[in-house]
Amino acid sequence: RVQSLQSERERRSVSACLQKLTERNDPETARAALLCVQQLLQAVLNKPSSQRVRRLRRSNAALQRRLLCADAGEALLVAVGFEPCTDSVSPSRDEQQRTSCSNSPGATDREEEESWFVLPPSLAAPFLQMSLQTISEHADTIATNGSR
Repeated sequence: RVQSLQSERERRSVSACLQKLTERNDPETARAALLCVQQLLQAVLNKPSSQRVRRLRRSNAALQRRLLCADAGEALLVAVGFEPCTDSVSPSRDEQQRTSCSNSPGATDREEEESWFVLPPSLAAPFLQMSLQTISEHADTIATNGSR
């Protein structure tokens, strides 16, 4: 019972973000943002242990253009489980060494702070599937209505 209440609360949070996204953006911008989040969630569900699909660089041009430029786009990304964070990253460090997100206390002058969205490995697949289904249903509604 507690699990179903939590799931319902999470579904409502995603739904509230979807509603804001739809109300605050033109239909084309909203559809692009929804498609982006759908693709991100599907990639995680297809490769759940891959850090590559669980870490999104905030400065990524496609992410900026398709999702983050939309009003409530970042809120939707957070509602589906991605957590904003910063990471001190040295240009010489290998991508494999940057699998966790933390602020490094010993950052040198050569390091720069990057901003990411990270999906924690502890986030359960059922929540991601529920979020994907909710977003897909909302996207279908926008496509059918052709408007907000």
